[in-house]
Amino acid sequence: MDLPKSITVEDGKAYKISYPDMKERILQGWNFRRVIYLVIGSYMVIQSIGLHEWMGILLGGYVASMAIFAFGCAGGNCSTDSYHAAERSGEIKPESVKYEEIQ
Repeated sequence: MDLPKSITVEDGKAYKISYPDMKERILQGWNFRRVIYLVIGSYMVIQSIGLHEWMGILLGGYVASMAIFAFGCAGGNCSTDSYHAAERSGEIKPESVKYEEIQ
């Protein structure tokens, strides 16, 4: 399967698409959170194998794969700071709230 090298959007400009190499994705970008996910996931898999708990193997494998392939929260995708960063940079203006007294 050939993936497209560029894409053209409505404004007529062509943008280059880059796909991260799997080796690059696995070996780069490691942080404390990814290491913790890998340790916890590996521990869950090892313990589940010893106890013959097959659902634990699946769960531990999922947690470990989040660390290895950098997806989900282990890859830093759970952050919700983008709205506040845009607000600080001036891209988003906070709306003023008006309160009405109910009698």
